[in-house]
Amino acid sequence: MNSAESIIDLSHSVDPSTQVYPGDPKFSSCPALTLEKDGFNVMAISMGTHTGTHVDAPSHSIKDGASITQVDLSLFQGSALVIDVRGKRPREKITWDDLKPQMSRMQKGQIVILHTGWSMYWQSPKYIDHPFLDRSAAEGLMNAGARTIAMDCMSPDETVHEGMESSGVFDAHEVILSQGGIIAENLTNVAAISHGNFTISLLPLKLTDADGSPVRAVAWSSDT
Repeated sequence: MNSAESIIDLSHSVDPSTQVYPGDPKFSSCPALTLEKDGFNVMAISMGTHTGTHVDAPSHSIKDGASITQVDLSLFQGSALVIDVRGKRPREKITWDDLKPQMSRMQKGQIVILHTGWSMYWQSPKYIDHPFLDRSAAEGLMNAGARTIAMDCMSPDETVHEGMESSGVFDAHEVILSQGGIIAENLTNVAAISHGNFTISLLPLKLTDADGSPVRAVAWSSDT
């Protein structure tokens, strides 16, 4: 990495309009101290641990699972394996048959990024109608050696909205997080790293006992 100009931003901006998972706390902010009154600016913010581009720790879905500060930091940075699944329709399952042909490209320690293309719908009602992993796909990825799974959509599981009946089952979360894996959600600009070799960083805030954390997801070329 030669300069800041070579860093590729894969993160959504966070502000009061930021779209959140149905039922999650919304982001809010207000001035706590001001330059005019106090001599410096400090902003008070409130948000959930899964706001904007973020990572899920095992404790998000697994009883006694590791918190974000207990996860090996190596899981948050590595070479990127981008798998193109942009042909999927709204709420269509991504199956192991879709992913298996790409597993010959996987190397140890890689971060698997499933490129759904759904970030184009960010901040719109259609964003929650994203494709999602079926259980066989999640199991196949973990069995192939993946430990960090990232997506440019709201969740690797189907997102239930108001009026839909929820089964209460989140297969992809259960499979990945129960094996100590990490999930990254709401990436954007994945097309910028679809060709070539890139390193990706998803480092979280060091939030004690937290089940996840917002991140500034970035990537840079690892081609020499």
